[in-house]
Amino acid sequence: MDGETLAAHELLARWIYAPSRMVHDGELSPYAFALDTLGNGKGEGYASVERIAGRTLTPQEAPLPNRHRKRGAQAKGYAQVAAGHVALASNGVCNAMAKPEPTPGNPFHAGIHYSMGGQQLVGECDDFFYIDVLQRIANASKYIQFTTNHD
Repeated sequence: MDGETLAAHELLARWIYAPSRMVHDGELSPYAFALDTLGNGKGEGYASVERIAGRTLTPQEAPLPNRHRKRGAQAKGYAQVAAGHVALASNGVCNAMAKPEPTPGNPFHAGIHYSMGGQQLVGECDDFFYIDVLQRIANASKYIQFTTNHD
């Protein structure tokens, strides 16, 4: 799916887990959209999101937190953002783009890909321009909290 992007108006959801650095004082942090290093030591190539496609998302649909999330973390909600706002968060040095990444078990799966200098970012990064893009995406997002916990 190289080069395929999502329509600007398409709504995406990033599952939010707590406790984690995804939320600070009840607000989305820039790290809600950050790439991470997985439990196997490999870096993520994109931040996983769901294409909402008119669905109502529930805590039961949230995947179990990956091993790299804090033990005991639960899905507390999701960050909703339009694919076009992801692209608009690009700052000229770091670029962000939402692309479809369907899996055999989840046709709604997508990913937010980041690049700098024409190179795709993989895993954790502490570059100022990358963090700036993460903050812009968080600012453009609406945090929708669940009223019940995911058990």
